[in-house]
Amino acid sequence: MKKLNYLLLCLLATTVLLSVISACSKEEGSKEEQTPIANLTPFLLPENSDVEMVGNTINFSIPSSHTGYGVDLKGNYISFNKGSITCTCKSGEDGGCSPITSSAGNGCLMTTCTNCELTRSSRTSGFDVELEEMVVFDMSIPTKKVKSVEDLKGKIMLPHQFVELDIIQEEIKKIEKEAARYPSERTKIAPVILYGYIVMLEVPEAYGISTISTVFYVCNCTGGSRGFCHKVNHGTYIYCDSRCKSCTMTATLKDEDFDSKEYVMEVSNHRISIL
Repeated sequence: MKKLNYLLLCLLATTVLLSVISACSKEEGSKEEQTPIANLTPFLLPENSDVEMVGNTINFSIPSSHTGYGVDLKGNYISFNKGSITCTCKSGEDGGCSPITSSAGNGCLMTTCTNCELTRSSRTSGFDVELEEMVVFDMSIPTKKVKSVEDLKGKIMLPHQFVELDIIQEEIKKIEKEAARYPSERTKIAPVILYGYIVMLEVPEAYGISTISTVFYVCNCTGGSRGFCHKVNHGTYIYCDSRCKSCTMTATLKDEDFDSKEYVMEVSNHRISIL
């Protein structure tokens, strides 16, 4: 009987030990999943994109339903359907800065590298052109109304480099022309979806471009103290102009058509979070 109890005690101890080892393994796995992705690009690759990994570069081709646009180093706009992103380690061990594409976006997966640099380029007329920034537009829906806070979650704010892009200006001017029919002494800042991206427009308070609006927003440097991060009005187009390492836009939103509750929207690295 004592021998049986001893065996049961050993079995119980072994089970507990295995549970601890399993928990530790899961914890280590979760830590690996939390490895930081640096320099997330302001676009997700659409479904049916062709993606090829070559060394420290991801080459991609997007479907005909989408169009890529880039700004080159001279400020010129370039449209493309083939592009690439490359990750280069500037500080740390080589190989610790690898390109990655996932549901969160495209960027550089940092492991043993402490400073990953991401460069981007487009393939146009058989030549690779280095770009300052690039986006991928969903051409099937030029303009879409934001109906609820849910429409903003996980969306990407359009980088301000594309404010002068002709197809963006065409849609904004259409909205401004319509908004002029609703004169008001007071204005509001309302989000709208243009080609899959969120832009913030200042419109008359009575104009129903969106059921979501905010009367103010702030821009703060959240990474590094050098430079500045301030609000800019480009006509009705509103954005944070940043010369610091990391700039975050924060706004208090009101959902007018639903419960009239207030929500806090935070935009960091072009990504929108509802807090």
